[in-house]
Amino acid sequence: MESTLIYEVCTVIATLAFVALAVYIILTLKAFIESLKQINSSLSKLEIQIEPLSNEAIRLLENSNEIAESVQEKLADLDPLMGSISNVGSTLRNVTDSFRHDEPQGRFFQRKKVQLARYSR
Repeated sequence: MESTLIYEVCTVIATLAFVALAVYIILTLKAFIESLKQINSSLSKLEIQIEPLSNEAIRLLENSNEIAESVQEKLADLDPLMGSISNVGSTLRNVTDSFRHDEPQGRFFQRKKVQLARYSR
């Protein structure tokens, strides 16, 4: 009789422990579900706040692309001008080099004055 009483007490204790563990697990899962709901709510709010920012970033990128294309077009329009300036610079360099190598400066200008005087008559 004593052994059956011990078995019954052990069974009751095991059942109570199992029920307590089940209640603890259920409460923990409910807290976990509440945390997940709050995280989901926070992420939804964050998504709502980020969407306008991402749209603005996309618009900024599009504008910067347009500006870059415009600058490239304007620089391409300046290429012939830069080529002309380079040609003028080369020509001036050639002329000044010819002044240095061909004749002394004074004689060149004196001869030009004489030639101009002949043509003006």
